[in-house]
Amino acid sequence: ILDIFDNTLFNTIPKVYRRFDDWVLGDKAGLVEPVCPAFFHPGSWIGSDRDGNPNVTAKVSRAVARKFSDHVIAALEEATRTVGRNLTMEAETTPPSAELKNLWSHQKEMSERLTDKAALISTKEMHRAVMLVMADRLHYTVERDADLMYHSCDDFLNDLKVVQRSLAAAGAKRSAYGPLQDLIWQTETFGFHMVEMEFRQHSVVHARALKDIHENGIHGDLQPMTREVIDTFRAIGSIQKRYGKKMAHRYIISFTKSAQHVADVFELAHLSFAHEEDVPELDVIPLFEQLEDLEDCVDVLDQMLTLPVVQKRLAQTNRRMEVMLGYSDSSKDAGPTTAMLALHSAQERIAKW
Repeated sequence: ILDIFDNTLFNTIPKVYRRFDDWVLGDKAGLVEPVCPAFFHPGSWIGSDRDGNPNVTAKVSRAVARKFSDHVIAALEEATRTVGRNLTMEAETTPPSAELKNLWSHQKEMSERLTDKAALISTKEMHRAVMLVMADRLHYTVERDADLMYHSCDDFLNDLKVVQRSLAAAGAKRSAYGPLQDLIWQTETFGFHMVEMEFRQHSVVHARALKDIHENGIHGDLQPMTREVIDTFRAIGSIQKRYGKKMAHRYIISFTKSAQHVADVFELAHLSFAHEEDVPELDVIPLFEQLEDLEDCVDVLDQMLTLPVVQKRLAQTNRRMEVMLGYSDSSKDAGPTTAMLALHSAQERIAKW
């Protein structure tokens, strides 16, 4: 997945957005603020899909999350440095905005070492100097230097837009809405997480874990699989705190047969933490796979809406939710032709629902 990111996605996605802008804006494209939003949000099961795979542990999920994050931030650092080096307009011809000057002052307050180095390279080019410091800060984000790092992708994105607004106000619109806009699109698309990790576990595993916890207590002598379930939720919480909520908010339940299976996940997530504020935000996604489950899917969705935890989450997501349908197990269960008809029927009924 890292190779696909490097060789295809990172550079291709902004070209897709650019093409949309060209269609909508015509001759104005690249000279005015773009209209295409960053609509592509890649997800991955690598390092997070544990259904039937004992090698995917909480420890593995944490390591994979770190690898994804470090990789995308390094790519953003290189792109920021490249864009910054090409902003060679001097202050006399392209005056920096008051907002950009404030950002430069903030950078100086943060680290005179970084700003002195940037100023040495860019004597009269403040836009360039600011971008070079931003690239250095991305380097220290990977290094986890608390004094210099970006603590969120939004902070980095805000700095990029300060530079863009300053360039546009100074008349350098091709610089503002050209390669810099591509970098903004890449940041909005991939963030500091690269992909949204999708965690998956079997409904039976959750039921067994809850039974074990109810009988022995969360701090009791629990089965190894129960411990792993708890550790997984704690890993999700840790990933959200460190890399942002987008990186680990989907939790998929294989073989969802009732709303109780959704309730089980929310209960396990809460039991895994001593403090309520540490419980991660989760979009718990039912995965309907077998023929009987595909036929019953709308009834289960109706039952889900009665759960207070689901109602609370829907209030946070503007009443958006995800449902997943499985083509693999349904084909094994009923044969490919019957499964395809059942999947088509399920999609139709869910859409009407």
